Amino acid sequence: MNRPPTPTDPLRVLAVSARDPESLAETRRRLAAWLESTPDAGLDDVALTLWTGRERFPCRDAVTARSAAEAVAALLTGPTTTPSPVRAPGGGPLLLLDGTASALAPVDLPEVADALRLA
Repeated sequence: MNRPPTPTDPLRVLAVSARDPESLAETRRRLAAWLESTPDAGLDDVALTLWTGRERFPCRDAVTARSAAEAVAALLTGPTTTPSPVRAPGGGPLLLLDGTASALAPVDLPEVADALRLA
């Protein structure tokens, strides 16, 4: 199924995280290289594995894509050095994807499993 994506193809969210910005950039490069070498990879499977099969670290980022080629391009050109909206290391302010501090107070959100258990 190595065809160009169409506007009706669903967007997949590929979420990555790492302990620090440098490791996050390397994780993005490694994922892009793997997707390039595996063009028939099922993006649904890749997205699910990234979301459920990996530990979450403080520096987070995500790209959306309709194909492996789109994912590679997004991973190699997107921001790679800014923590996403999680507490900054050391309990600092809530940071947005562009690196600016949010005016909102940080909140600790339960993991999905905890939220489902509490529901």
